[in-house]
Amino acid sequence: MLAPRNRALVLESLRPPVGYQLDQAVATSFSLDLLALLTAPLAFTFFDWEDEDGKPSADPLALLEAVRCNAKRIHLFSNAGSIQVPQKANALFAYLESSVHEVKAPLGGVFHPKLWVLRFIGDSDEPVRYRVIVPTRNLTFDRSWDTVLVLDGELSKRKRAISQMKPLADLISALPNLAVQSVHDDCRQAVALVADELQRVELELPEQFEELHFHPLGLRKQQTGQPFPSGNKHLVISPFLSDGFFKEFMPNQGSGVLISRSDSLLAAEESSRGGFGQRFILAAEADPEESDEDEGSNAGDDGQDLSGMNPPPSGLHAKLFLIERARRAHLFTGSANATHAAFHRNVEILVELVGGQTRHGIQALLNPEVSGSLRDLLEEWSPPSEMELDPNAAIAKKLEQALEQVRGAFVDSGLKLSVNRVDDSDSFDLSLLGDLPEFEGLELVQIWPASLSQQYAKELLVNEASGPVVFRVPLPSLTAFLCIELGASKNGVRRRLRFCMRLPLLGVPEDREQLVLRSLLGDKQTVLRLLFLLLSGEDLSVSDFAEQASGGNSSARHHAEFGLPLLEAMVRALDRDPASLDSVRRLIEDLQSSEEGRQLLPDGFFDIWNPVCALAKEVRK
Repeated sequence: MLAPRNRALVLESLRPPVGYQLDQAVATSFSLDLLALLTAPLAFTFFDWEDEDGKPSADPLALLEAVRCNAKRIHLFSNAGSIQVPQKANALFAYLESSVHEVKAPLGGVFHPKLWVLRFIGDSDEPVRYRVIVPTRNLTFDRSWDTVLVLDGELSKRKRAISQMKPLADLISALPNLAVQSVHDDCRQAVALVADELQRVELELPEQFEELHFHPLGLRKQQTGQPFPSGNKHLVISPFLSDGFFKEFMPNQGSGVLISRSDSLLAAEESSRGGFGQRFILAAEADPEESDEDEGSNAGDDGQDLSGMNPPPSGLHAKLFLIERARRAHLFTGSANATHAAFHRNVEILVELVGGQTRHGIQALLNPEVSGSLRDLLEEWSPPSEMELDPNAAIAKKLEQALEQVRGAFVDSGLKLSVNRVDDSDSFDLSLLGDLPEFEGLELVQIWPASLSQQYAKELLVNEASGPVVFRVPLPSLTAFLCIELGASKNGVRRRLRFCMRLPLLGVPEDREQLVLRSLLGDKQTVLRLLFLLLSGEDLSVSDFAEQASGGNSSARHHAEFGLPLLEAMVRALDRDPASLDSVRRLIEDLQSSEEGRQLLPDGFFDIWNPVCALAKEVRK
């Protein structure tokens, strides 16, 4: 179980095994926070990615190099129109554009799976390793109680596929064809490789479980409906509920256990919730406190907008189904809520683990005599004696439906962004191309690039034709991510919906990433600091090399003070980690591509670098 504020376990699960490095990562998420995606590459590198409080490292150079090194190896598929508006603009978003692919569910629901499939490679004589991570948490900074399943395994030499792995491989291989935009060839090839090899990966089962099965849902009509075995007792953990689910899958569960949010239980029919002998919600002391940091999250787990509404009354976000049958426990975890949509229209993923009832059954999970058990987090729920109806609920629901319709129209609009340099300056016009959807029933429509703050937003006319939409931006602010805010109100009830889309970006300068790199580095001292970072390997923490590379602005003084340490660092890297010199070489090539970049290299750098390069070639022979 993941606590609301605990991102460390998620990042830790992405770390390569000792002696390995990330080769490819295929991931899925319903909603996506671009800043959260920026932190993921830190876990794939040797850099320290958390501070003393366990929060992701904020060192900009560590983040820059981690993203440059790993972004093109990450292929993230998220529900179209569900990218969250970033709380802060960041030029590094440019490196994520090739990693993010918005997709749509083929059966009309939402694309809802949460999944990471990681391919790790080591030395030539080491087997390829895979890691499959199935969290219930989206790739966001939302605060909620979640679960995560981590499975490791090796690519076997067998030729025949492992039958249990084929459903997961089918889900992975289907992802590029669900994208709303064409997926580049590198992504298709990486996804095809992972899907093919997964069928021959032998995953290690968690302790005392005996069977493992993957259940993707919603890719085609044949994948909808009942995934559960019949059983005499059920436990359901789900933040969202629908009566249709219980009537179809779990009727008459008088001895079952249901754990959900208070508002979801209250909205369910008595015939649904009453079918469970025990009903729980998170205890008040376990529910995370709301803070100003939560304001950036405005998308609920099943796609409902939460901006302009009261925050969810519970921090529960985990999904788990536990069925006891013939002294066996069948545990299902993954992305699916206990709703009719999850099993009939959405794309979802559930993983089934089968083990003994004594160790993995309902009593074992909720045993109050075991310290730290799930039962310690729960309190019994009963409906309130008096239920006050919100007189504005019907109006609010209609407003939210209107906003969702416009969001869907934006997703289907085929809009594009075009880049044009302004004369010979360093400024560019970022222009929106295509026909905007109709804004009937809205009072506010604002758009702005994700690389800028909302104060630069353009307000589109709601009741008449809007003119051309053009943003004049510096090169680091060129972006394919467009933020949109919609607003509607009626009879004093007001609703807002904010989301981000990744649009095709036309006319981008071919050397854009090199230009962004130079703008982010800025001066020689910063480049020198980055060089120490690349050469430090696991011997120095981010704070160590940052302190080592600080002080003095004189170029001569820099050469005198850092020439010998830099040489020592290169020689040490040549002996212990020759691959780190490849990272330095890539950085030097990027900087040498222009006169401005060459000016950022420390004075006398090549007096040190050239002999080390020559020695490295001799060593590799």
